[in-house]
Amino acid sequence: YSLSDQSQKIAKSLSEEVSITGFYDVGAAERIQLQDLMERYSLFTPHIKTRITDADADPALAEAEEITNGVILVVAGKNKTKVSQISETEMTNALIQVASGEAKKIYFLEGHNEGDLADESESGFSFLKKFVENEGYASASINLGSVADVPTDCTVLIVVRPQDSISSEEQAKIDVYLAQGGHAIFLMDPVFNFDRTGLVKIGFDELLGKWGVALGNDIIMREEVLSIFG
Repeated sequence: YSLSDQSQKIAKSLSEEVSITGFYDVGAAERIQLQDLMERYSLFTPHIKTRITDADADPALAEAEEITNGVILVVAGKNKTKVSQISETEMTNALIQVASGEAKKIYFLEGHNEGDLADESESGFSFLKKFVENEGYASASINLGSVADVPTDCTVLIVVRPQDSISSEEQAKIDVYLAQGGHAIFLMDPVFNFDRTGLVKIGFDELLGKWGVALGNDIIMREEVLSIFG
């Protein structure tokens, strides 16, 4: 099959060399799939150069780019991004990103005692921020209590383990963002009352409920039996 009109347009608009490096195991079917896909792009531009290698065979590059097999590295000049799925949609988006120099942006909600994105301990969430950035996204934190709306360049709004209440005004801003086609990920932890006998609602259940997502209000207890030998 041929590329879509949009993909053809993007390919024809490329003005500098774009390097496509696919990392796959020797003999993997994905090698042929990627080669076939990139040959379709090459029908419309001379600026795409494709290379397929094994991360184990090129450990220096794989380590420098923090890449393992199953990932495609797309580079144009100083701009780069990563693709984890061999598809026309993903590749065209990657070409747009590296050609324009504008990375898709992910915002992390703050202001509700969320998980610490700078904490590199086992209980911290620095790994999540690093993962997002390693996938080629730009990231930033946002406090909806101090801005008028969710920014228009927000590709995904991520909420990480909030422990404090969200205001009705903030809920409304997220509602508008989602209603306009925005995307959000909510990573929720239970919020207990003072003596840990029950859960406390902090507004996110109300927000998610409007979109058909119900947060359970139940507690599962695990009994531990201690054996004493004397």
